Amino acid sequence: MDVPRRTRGSASHVDPPTRFFPPPTRFFLVSRHKARHDRLAMHKTRILWCFGLSLLLCGISLQAARSEELEPKKNESTTDSAPPRSPLDVPINPVGPATSSATAFDRVTQHLDPGGSFYFYWSLEEIFGHLSAALTTARDRALRSSLSPNEKEQFIDKSDLVIQLIRSSGVEGLSAFGGSSKQVENNLYLTKAFAYAPQPSGFVWQTFTKAPHRFAALDFLPANTEAFGLYDINLLALWQALLKDLATSRIQEVVIALNEFARQIHSNTGMTVDELLGSLGDEAGFVITLNQDVKVTIPLPNGMVEIPEPAGAIFWTVQDDRLFDRLDEMFATNPTTQKEDRPDLRIRVIPGAAPVEYIRPTLAKLKNYLIIASNDKLVRNFAESLAGNAPTISTVAEFKELAKDVGDSGNMAQYISKRFQQTYYEALWKYMLASGSANDAGVLEWEKTLYDLLKDWAAYGVGVREPDGLYFVRKETKNINEFLGQLLTGPAYILFGQEARSQTASSNDVEPTKKEPVDPATLDAIRLNLQKIADAKEKALKARHQRKSQPLVRTEVEKYLPGWVESVVGETYEIGAIGESPYATAPVDIADIPAGTKITL
Repeated sequence: MDVPRRTRGSASHVDPPTRFFPPPTRFFLVSRHKARHDRLAMHKTRILWCFGLSLLLCGISLQAARSEELEPKKNESTTDSAPPRSPLDVPINPVGPATSSATAFDRVTQHLDPGGSFYFYWSLEEIFGHLSAALTTARDRALRSSLSPNEKEQFIDKSDLVIQLIRSSGVEGLSAFGGSSKQVENNLYLTKAFAYAPQPSGFVWQTFTKAPHRFAALDFLPANTEAFGLYDINLLALWQALLKDLATSRIQEVVIALNEFARQIHSNTGMTVDELLGSLGDEAGFVITLNQDVKVTIPLPNGMVEIPEPAGAIFWTVQDDRLFDRLDEMFATNPTTQKEDRPDLRIRVIPGAAPVEYIRPTLAKLKNYLIIASNDKLVRNFAESLAGNAPTISTVAEFKELAKDVGDSGNMAQYISKRFQQTYYEALWKYMLASGSANDAGVLEWEKTLYDLLKDWAAYGVGVREPDGLYFVRKETKNINEFLGQLLTGPAYILFGQEARSQTASSNDVEPTKKEPVDPATLDAIRLNLQKIADAKEKALKARHQRKSQPLVRTEVEKYLPGWVESVVGETYEIGAIGESPYATAPVDIADIPAGTKITL
């Protein structure tokens, strides 16, 4: 059903043709200097934002002493007298409903743990309670400027829409927020937070109205799951709430976009937006796995990186088969699509192609879950785990330890393992090191320290919808203050780096610096290592009897080396693609060879 469009005057509008596919992505080439400048600007922005957040959290955490003094005394004998709980037998709402006499401070701090390394309470009534009124005042003041009548009208329409969305969202009902972090075991910390809204209303809250429950998806997530997210979300309620405000907007572009969106949905699915969203359930999630037994190479702008074979999937509960049947028709347009139908599993697979055969786009319906995955092996692992024929994530030692004080019930859950963190940040560091420059050395050094901290971080947390707010609890392997301390040092790296570059530039303006000659011994040692890799690479290719066009991985080359080559100045080595020479990248300048520049034979 089309959304009615409002028009001004007699001007007519011609709807744009329905677009079934997104416009092609456009790529632009930029100079190496500009690319480095953009990267440095990105680093600065990210670090400064982190610095601001760190200052904010550190400032409000100074209320800890006052909070502990004002916090009501709790019955300390309750925990001791309670029977022991199983590892995941944690109450969904350990605090219970609010009493009529409870203040915002009481309600928030009841959910927190005093006596830890991090504790704060933040009253938000003066910030969010009058947000729409403050924005209305700001809008009226802006209208006093020298805008044309048409510009004023457009400004009013846009600001009114923003103000109305804020009012409808329910964020103005948020009264207080608090958080705490406390060490509960050796190198394990329990972080809690509570957002208090005494009378929650609006589409933000309507979207998350489901009662807390056990996460059923834990029954099919396989043991090699390294990250997942589970969420309760009612998209139909969100869409209908937003539509009330957006459909009455006086901004023509918004109304046209809504009509176009509705037509796109109907053209591609044969359903209206309400029918499509109504066919979806209210539980969704994603999962990422890593197969440690199989290594693959991932292309980066500066070369290849080897990681355990990844797989991923998104899934959503569905009310019926309509969406699956429509997607099944789309998959059927590919003649190579493979089909399999079982009582509880329907699966459609498009075979992979070199050099990424492990990516086989897969559509599946497992009981009441609609699944879109990177390969069918992951979906079959889901089915095996659900049937009890294969271990699930709940049997993994790291997850069990983290879940012991968190539980397996709520409305949202997120988990990330150390193995995933190590794989991701090692690959990211290789990319940043190769794409950075000597001028970025200070920022890169800071990021390297942050990455090293994150690589040793695992966490599992849940969010619980309560009648008067949202409660979050997370168990993790790092103290939150470690991250805050690292983030606070970010601006210093930027300032010191700028000062060093400024002094270098001034020195160059006065008297050009004569570059030192290339160190023959250093380069010779690096190139000797490259020659060893090249020889081993050639032997590995000759040993192949088939699939010689597929990319080599490091493990194949290492078979023909006594051991991986040793670094001379901290450089890293890549075997390179077939037909290309191996190369190395150094983290420091080697005389007139800038850091990050590829060194080849």
